[in-house]
Amino acid sequence: MRIAVAGLQHETNTFLPSVTTLADFERGSIYGPLRRGPEVLSFLETGNPVPMTGFLQACQSYRWTALPALWCFGEPGALVAADAFHRLAEDIISRFEAMRPFDAIYLDLHGALVVEGQDDGEGALLARLRDHFGEGMPIAASLDLHGNVTEQMVAAASFLVAYRTYPHIDMRETGARAAAGLRLLTEKGPMEKFHRKLPFLVPIHRQTTLTSPMRELYGMLAHTESREGALESLSFLPGFPLSDIAECGPSILAYGYDTDVVLSAGMAMVDAISAQESAFLVDLPDADEAVRRAIAWSGQRPALIADVQDNAGGGGTSDTMWLVRALLAQDAQDVAVGMVFDAEAAKAAASAGVGATITVALGGKLFSGDRPVESEFEVKAVSTGPFRLSGPMAGGAMADLGTMAVLRHGGVEIIVVSDRTQCHDLEFFRRVGIEPAQRAILVVKSTNHYRAAFQPIAGTIIEAGCPGACVMDPTTVPYNALRPGVRLGRGKTS
Repeated sequence: MRIAVAGLQHETNTFLPSVTTLADFERGSIYGPLRRGPEVLSFLETGNPVPMTGFLQACQSYRWTALPALWCFGEPGALVAADAFHRLAEDIISRFEAMRPFDAIYLDLHGALVVEGQDDGEGALLARLRDHFGEGMPIAASLDLHGNVTEQMVAAASFLVAYRTYPHIDMRETGARAAAGLRLLTEKGPMEKFHRKLPFLVPIHRQTTLTSPMRELYGMLAHTESREGALESLSFLPGFPLSDIAECGPSILAYGYDTDVVLSAGMAMVDAISAQESAFLVDLPDADEAVRRAIAWSGQRPALIADVQDNAGGGGTSDTMWLVRALLAQDAQDVAVGMVFDAEAAKAAASAGVGATITVALGGKLFSGDRPVESEFEVKAVSTGPFRLSGPMAGGAMADLGTMAVLRHGGVEIIVVSDRTQCHDLEFFRRVGIEPAQRAILVVKSTNHYRAAFQPIAGTIIEAGCPGACVMDPTTVPYNALRPGVRLGRGKTS
């Protein structure tokens, strides 16, 4: 078996200004830069926790030959530039063409990629591959749990399978599940497909599989898949509600060789998820209230405040200052904040050196309505260069946030970085000499991925609803393209 493989991942927040360029894909993320040709096989050596790694490992197990085209992951952000998408898609297709003959195709996709002038990036890529390589070519793809599955994606792909955890700690396993599906396709032929979209949106902060109701729903999914012998795969994707496209929202996917079993399993999940609709929309405290709760916490482990709407993983600027201002105003002590994206402040701290006092206008520059915190700060630490992450989600990946610094004012220490990413690993604190488990209060700019590493060390978790670009409440989002009648919550529909 010769398998052509490629990866193109981006989670698109269509409400952000600007565009995501080819340079953003080339630079990449903590999972690495754009790789072409044999460079993709390096995932086997690094153990990087992405689906491509799991798929390549499965290829070795099955004694398949993987033919790598390219792989890239753009940091979540604004609409993907049409030229960037076109060039990446053309690169994949031309490389695949040069690899012929091969027996099947695997794609490591996200599912919420939106392009300038084209709502369904993944569907367009899959359709082009289907047209180019024919109806008989098995095409399998792994998807992020936040994918907005479209009819075009389902029609063009032979098999789609999604993550089952949020935080995403099963990315490698999902790549392996895609390989298992592809093996069935090549041995037994096409499967029956079930795809159903649900008529409501699920706020991002309520999608974590570590708490109810998602924990129980994914437990039911796994039980159903293991119990039904004729059911080969069952996926539930809550979707990414900040992609303003007609087919935004939750989806159920089921595959197998018995039509009745596939339909029954898919509809059982639809009914179970629909019954939990009212549990998904939850109000969040503002910055002042979140800080009051954290200061009042008297447990032995830290109070953790999650700045859920300033999450770089959902397109947030990672530089909003509402929580920092509230911490300083309430004289909070023994606090560590991770991480504020401000390249100028990080550079100023590095130039001044550890122990220096500098005056900077910190953060608050990128999100409308916010403002910097202008004050004197003591430089407590400075660091540069790559370092390895160790947490359940991204362990093994190399992070490089450029210049990192710790700025202290009063009882608050703030990690300032010159590259934007969400805070989901303890090593982001440890890299600059902070042991997070030993602080009274922690602040992380992340919606849910932080939970994999931080929930075990936190005494309590407080989700704060500070303004940010990664909006949690769908009823406040100005949708224009969402299909009519989709329920947003609190009686509001699109």
